[in-house]
Amino acid sequence: MIYGGQIMSITLQSYSSNTENVTPLPQVSSGFFDNRVVCCLKGAGEAFCNLISSLWDKITSVISYFTGTKTLKDREIGQADKTAVVSQLKEEDSQTLEDREIGQADKTAVVSQLKKEDSQTLEDREIEQADKTAVVSQLKEEASQLKSYDDRADFVKKLTGVKLDSASLKQVMTVVCDDRGSTFMHYAINNTRTVLFLKGALSKDWLIELLKVPNNYGNTPMHAAASSSLSLPFLKNALGGDQFIELLKVRNNYGNTPMHAAASNGVSLLLLNDALDRDQFIELLKVPNNRGKTPMQAAASNDANLAFLNNVLGKTGLSRS
Repeated sequence: MIYGGQIMSITLQSYSSNTENVTPLPQVSSGFFDNRVVCCLKGAGEAFCNLISSLWDKITSVISYFTGTKTLKDREIGQADKTAVVSQLKEEDSQTLEDREIGQADKTAVVSQLKKEDSQTLEDREIEQADKTAVVSQLKEEASQLKSYDDRADFVKKLTGVKLDSASLKQVMTVVCDDRGSTFMHYAINNTRTVLFLKGALSKDWLIELLKVPNNYGNTPMHAAASSSLSLPFLKNALGGDQFIELLKVRNNYGNTPMHAAASNGVSLLLLNDALDRDQFIELLKVPNNRGKTPMQAAASNDANLAFLNNVLGKTGLSRS
């Protein structure tokens, strides 16, 4: 045998129980045997390698076949899945488009509804405006026909239950009631209810506008209030001190101020004296009209008023002259 590439000489013999009968085998040189064995082994090894290579090729072919088939099958399945996904996406996109169309239709419907409601609202506004115009016209007509203090007081009470904006209320309050051009405000201002109502219904600026509206002679509602009114303190409260004083300085066509109108009425003088401080009161009493006559001089024509003024002024020398 050959072990580890070492060649051993082997003598083959026939064994028998009788050593004498041993027949020696032919002797073979170790070199010859070595070459023959090597050649045999080499040939066997090459054949074995070729066999292994051939088997490996077959194995890889089989593996490649099955692997390729599976890969192809997977690709086919993947393509099928991809096709299904694309179909699904197309379907979803179609549904989305349908939803968008429905959404657009809903939007169009909403816009149409809003337009319809706005049109109805506009119509309601027009009807409301027409109704308001009719109400204001009716109130103006009624106000212009009132003659007595009590009737005017009842009418003001009626106004408190009618919701009018500032402009509409001004139309009613400034309606002309007589041939002198005096408005309803000229007559109603003497009622404290009127002042309280107007204070709550109008801003201060609107109230001032009403109190400045003159009649044909230039007399304002403030002239009327000063001549015979218990509403002066309420006007002072509604207007504030400065505005109240400014309105007491307004002149009519003859230069007379509301203080001239109050000079002949002791109650008005008393109320104005309480509403104003002493210096303001005296200053307003000294404002002359177009003829140069002051409210103080006008008040001195009445004994009671003269005594009152002397008491206020702290003088005893004031006379009718």
